[in-house]
Amino acid sequence: MRIKEIRIVKGITQKVLAEKVGLNPATLSKYESGKIIPDALILKSIAKVLNVDINVLYDDYIENKSFSDDKLEEIKNILLMGENEFYKRKNSEKL
Repeated sequence: MRIKEIRIVKGITQKVLAEKVGLNPATLSKYESGKIIPDALILKSIAKVLNVDINVLYDDYIENKSFSDDKLEEIKNILLMGENEFYKRKNSEKL
């Protein structure tokens, strides 16, 4: 997956990226291999640490059809309105 490629090009170890994002290195490894899919906030954090636009990572998952339609919609909304506004709206819908 693209996370691993970008991480290696930037000279960041898996351990360092995992620590900066607050993940277990084994979990990051699973994200990199496509075994599990990161949620939108984790994907955003990874993009921030790697200093890449989240769309670079998002597009990779779309190309590989890794996300469910609901997950794609969540990420799209976070990108469009920002995560604070998205979760504020999402929490108000639960009430």
